[in-house]
This record gives sequence, structure tokens and C-alpha cells, in this order.
Amino acid sequence: MIANSDQYVDVDINAYLHAMNECDAAGLIMTMNASDPKWSFVGFDSQGHINRVVEKEVISDEATVGIYNFRSGGQLVSAIEAMVLKDLRVNGEFYVAPAYNELIEQGAKVIHYSIGAEGHGMYGLGIPADLNLFLSLPLSRQAASGVGN
Repeated sequence: MIANSDQYVDVDINAYLHAMNECDAAGLIMTMNASDPKWSFVGFDSQGHINRVVEKEVISDEATVGIYNFRSGGQLVSAIEAMVLKDLRVNGEFYVAPAYNELIEQGAKVIHYSIGAEGHGMYGLGIPADLNLFLSLPLSRQAASGVGN
């Protein structure tokens, strides 16, 4: 599991992890309904299967939360190595999410687990406006005190 450090996620992680085993997928991406191009997005083919993952471009209404799972560490390393060899950067940086494209190109099954709308289980903290919004919520005080965890 890889988790970005600039969000607060308040969901049942066990249900998320169960989804990967239930579908025997090579990859699992936690998603949310969102439309702001600051996120990564998953794209779907006509059968509803993930056919690509992109950074900073709205291609669907399912944005990545920033929690990613790969079936094995070897798959993750191979996917990242391929992405780096191809120099697939966005805004001069490498991101984790597009590494799934390497698995998809090999025919691997990548699925998503949607937690619903942005702000209902996932709270961005990466820019001042998002952080200030989170700090204004009672949930932030609960998170800081450890209540409910």
C-alpha cells in the first residue's frame, strides 16, 4: 500500500482491502467523486473497466484519493521502472498513479474502490485552502485527539 501524505482519509480500510482480494486484481485504487483537475483520475472503457490513470486531467468523475495497492512489490517496482524509463512525467514530476498504466498495458486488471464524494471520507490537505477547510471541521479536532480511532 502506498498512501499520499497530504490527505486525511476516514474510511474502513478493511473493506477497501477486501475489494482487491475479492476481484483478484493486480491493482486497487481508492477513488472519490470529484471534478477538480488538482487530482489524478481513472478512465474507463465501454465495459466500465479502468483503462488508464492520468494526473491533473479530468477524464471521468472518479478521482484518486491517494491510496494505492499493488498485488506485489515486484509489480510496483516494474511498473515504476517502466514509467521512469519512458520518462513519463507530469509538470516535471513522477507520480504513483500513472504507474498503473504499465500494468494495464500488460493486460492486468486494475480496479477502484469509490468512497463517495470528495469531503465525505477524504479531505485534501495539500494546499492551504484545503487544509483550512479541514481545520474548520469538527472532524479535524477528533483526528488530532485520536477520538474515534
